[in-house]
Amino acid sequence: MSDVFKAVSFPAKIHNKQAVLKRKKELKKFHIIELFIWGIVISIMPFSILLPQDNGIQFENISLNKGLSSTTIYKIIQDRYGFMWFGTQNGLNKFDGYSVTVYKNIPFDTLSLADNWIQALIEARDGNIWIGTHSGGVFMFDRNKEIFINYKNIPNNQGSLINNRVWDLTEDKEGNIWIGTSEGLDKLSIKTKKMSHYLSNKAVNSVIQGKDGFLWAGTWGSGLFQLDSSGKIIKQFLFDKHSRTGYASNKIKTVYEDREGIIWLGTNEQGLIRLDRSTGDAVYYFNYPFDKHSISYDRNTQRRRK
Repeated sequence: MSDVFKAVSFPAKIHNKQAVLKRKKELKKFHIIELFIWGIVISIMPFSILLPQDNGIQFENISLNKGLSSTTIYKIIQDRYGFMWFGTQNGLNKFDGYSVTVYKNIPFDTLSLADNWIQALIEARDGNIWIGTHSGGVFMFDRNKEIFINYKNIPNNQGSLINNRVWDLTEDKEGNIWIGTSEGLDKLSIKTKKMSHYLSNKAVNSVIQGKDGFLWAGTWGSGLFQLDSSGKIIKQFLFDKHSRTGYASNKIKTVYEDREGIIWLGTNEQGLIRLDRSTGDAVYYFNYPFDKHSISYDRNTQRRRK
C-alpha cells in the first residue's frame, strides 16, 4: 500500500483548469485503487480479529447459591491438585470446579475446626493444608485422614503457640511452619511439634522466607524485621515520616519478594513501599486522586502466593 501512496504526488499549487481536471482524475483513480486494496485486506483478515477479543477467559461466580459458606473471604490458594481453597469468615471451603465442600466446627468433635474464621492458608510440601484462625490457633488439615490437628496456646506451656490469633503462615526450606500472631512470631518445628518464640509482644501480620533464606516479618507498628533461619534478628527497618502523609509507614500489612529479590511492603493506609534491602532506602507509592497512573488505594493488604 505504501507504493500506491507514493505514486500520486500533491503539488502545492495548480495553475490552470486543465490541470485541475487532470488532477481530479488522478485522485479518483487513486481512491478506487485504495478502496480495492482495503477490500482485499479485509477479505483475507480472520473474522475473529475484527471482533472484541476475550482470549478465551470466562468468569464464573461462586456464591452462597453454589454452596460457599460465606462471601467474606480472607485467603485463597490453589493446591497441587488444582483444588481451590477459600478461607472465609465462616469456614474453610474447597472448590473442585463443580461443587464446594465446606469444613466447619462440629460440636464435640476435637478433630474438626475449632474456629470457623479463617485468616491464613498455605499448602505444605507434604500436601497438607495449614490454616490460621482468628481465635482458635493453627490447624493442620490431614487430607488423607480428613481430620484437623490443632496447635494452640496452652497457658503455662512454653512449647505451645504464643497467641491464638493468627495473621499469617509460611513454610521454610526445612519444612518448619512460621506463624505470625498478635503477640509475636512462632516457629513450629516439623520434627518436635514444639513452638519457638520470636519478636515477643509484636503483632506479626505477614511473614515470608526470601530466596536467600532470610525471613522477613512485617509488624503492626514496629516496621519490618529481617531474621536468619534460626530466628535471630539481622536488622529492623523503621520508616520515617513521609512528607506526603506526615505519618511513618511502620504498620506493615503484607510482605512480598518479587523475582528480582526486591521486597515490597503493603502498609495500612500509608501506600506501597519498595525496599532496597542493601541500603535500607525506601521508595513510596501513593494514591494521587488526579493521577490515573498512581496506585488506586493507599491501604495494601494482600499478596500473591508463589
